[in-house]
Amino acid sequence: MAFFNENYSGIDLAIIDLIMPGMTGVQMAARIRRLEPDFPIIVMIGAIETDTIDHNVTRFLHKPIMKAELFEAIESLIGPVDNPPPEKEVRT
Repeated sequence: MAFFNENYSGIDLAIIDLIMPGMTGVQMAARIRRLEPDFPIIVMIGAIETDTIDHNVTRFLHKPIMKAELFEAIESLIGPVDNPPPEKEVRT
């Protein structure tokens, strides 16, 4: 979070995990929203229903995440991604 606080004007979007040490991804999203209300945020989640989570999040992605799904999510939030790699599962 400290890195984001110091550099958010140069960051295009945040991709964070729901489960992290120290705070949840949703807590981090809420902190980001206080600094930058319209900042795009993707939260990666495992086996949990997103409708049970407070929505300070722009988009949820369920793990495992395929590269095509990740790139589509990014492009839907910030525009085209140049030269996406071939399809493979992204491990988190």
